[in-house]
Amino acid sequence: MALHRHAGRDHQLGTPGRLDGITFEIDSDGAQALTRTRRGDIDALPRILPVHYPDQVDAASLHDQLAVWRMASERWAYLGVNHRHAPLGDVKFRQALSAMWDRSHFSRTLHGGLAQPISAFPPGATSPPPSGRVVAAQTLEAAGYRDTDADGVRELSGKAIRLGLLVVGGGRTAAAEARGFVLEARKVGVLIDTITVDAATLMNRVRKGDFDLALMAWQGSPNEDPGLQFGTGEPWNYWGYRSADLDADLEALRRADTTSRAARLEAVSQVLSRDQPVIFLYRFDVAALISKRVHDLAAVADHLDLRQVWVDP
Repeated sequence: MALHRHAGRDHQLGTPGRLDGITFEIDSDGAQALTRTRRGDIDALPRILPVHYPDQVDAASLHDQLAVWRMASERWAYLGVNHRHAPLGDVKFRQALSAMWDRSHFSRTLHGGLAQPISAFPPGATSPPPSGRVVAAQTLEAAGYRDTDADGVRELSGKAIRLGLLVVGGGRTAAAEARGFVLEARKVGVLIDTITVDAATLMNRVRKGDFDLALMAWQGSPNEDPGLQFGTGEPWNYWGYRSADLDADLEALRRADTTSRAARLEAVSQVLSRDQPVIFLYRFDVAALISKRVHDLAAVADHLDLRQVWVDP
């Protein structure tokens, strides 16, 4: 977007001059939008494409004329888990799956640090859960999932544990993460096959319960009720998850006033972090590029607040 202002300031009041116009431009070419912002044609680029961050917005390329903002969004990623398919209904097995996804490594190497590891529904518990091959293997062993015939694959009721992972095609980052997860699972004796589908097919299969695991994302709101996804019998609980502890905490959360909501949400988050009804992965930050001639710009979640903004001539 480009911001336009009246010439000069109101010297009598000593206040910045008002804007007399804002031009919003939709550019389908993210690289071109970034180039125009660096050139000074655009004052605020609300979204830097992940492929351009951070390498193409380093200090040398911005020449001290632009600032990078990071804004916390309500979008988060997770692995949907079908509890109706054994052994996914076992909390210990889900905890082991959670440990197989190297959130910190993927955040650094694939997401440019914009993916913040989480262990529960944001904005609750955000510290990543215990992870790593050793943690996963120990959890599986303690829960009784063992390789009894020495073929390198753990078993359930005498059969090799083999699961399918639905992934939407066309995304290089998602594909890379899925490959890393599948490889890590194989090293601890769990077979996972990646199944590439389009977005509509993935959601249709999840709604019907025709899946084991599904790599998904959720766009929420600041005061969203987590019970919609995780409460017993709720409309978006596609997982078959049931927890009396969580249902009690959700009811307390719904009754909470503004002063007690944070504590109630933390109680919900603790249960979700423990049970991993889905495998919580990341909450995403959004990177924006703002000209330093722009002042009093604010952010509300991952949106720019222009109500008080003014610009230098």
